[in-house]
Amino acid sequence: MKSKKTINTVVEEIIANGIGWVAGLLSIDLLKLFFIERKFTNAWGLFSKKTAVSGATFSFMEWTLTAIIGFAVMIIVNSYIRKKLFKKVAQIVRKPESASSDIGEYQEDAVIRTAEFGEGENLKIVE
Repeated sequence: MKSKKTINTVVEEIIANGIGWVAGLLSIDLLKLFFIERKFTNAWGLFSKKTAVSGATFSFMEWTLTAIIGFAVMIIVNSYIRKKLFKKVAQIVRKPESASSDIGEYQEDAVIRTAEFGEGENLKIVE
């Protein structure tokens, strides 16, 4: 049971980090829509309609924007995955339509799963 929990946690983190990383990369393109780096090749931004900034400022803005947007997306994806996971657990724990008399076992299983998957999040059992 512990290895399954560990595998689920690792998969969740890989998915959340991967999507956050892609969002961070896309934020660089967003930055390039509004700003341009001053260089000799673009005449130091004199003839550009975009705002020209120094190379160090542009690099700082890239790293900062990538970190903020990537982290925010990672947190959102991680919480979304956990909500979906709780919905699936709730469906598994629900009393079957065939009127089983072993509802006590389902309730105990739900308490165990709630303790495994999150802090302070309660799982409601639909009867």
